[in-house]
Amino acid sequence: MRPELTAALQLALQLSRDELPRLLGDLAEVHAVALSRLLTPAPPEPADTWLDVGEVCARLHCSPSFVYRHAKELRARKFGGALRFPAAALEKREKPK
Repeated sequence: MRPELTAALQLALQLSRDELPRLLGDLAEVHAVALSRLLTPAPPEPADTWLDVGEVCARLHCSPSFVYRHAKELRARKFGGALRFPAAALEKREKPK
């Protein structure tokens, strides 16, 4: 059992019989919320934004030659002969604003 639920278990053991229906109602509410979260489809993952060399240079404050030298590390892909970089790959490298 999760440590967070030990207090609920203790309540179930200690409450009077008259107080147990309210506890059961509270637990049913927790159950309903958890179940609805499970049954609700997860939102789709956002499609990654692909950046060109100029956009990467602007985000990283670097030269195009740096971008080309580190293309593999930045997970570059060719689209129609042009290199594109996933924005997510740059998040670790961007300087804090």
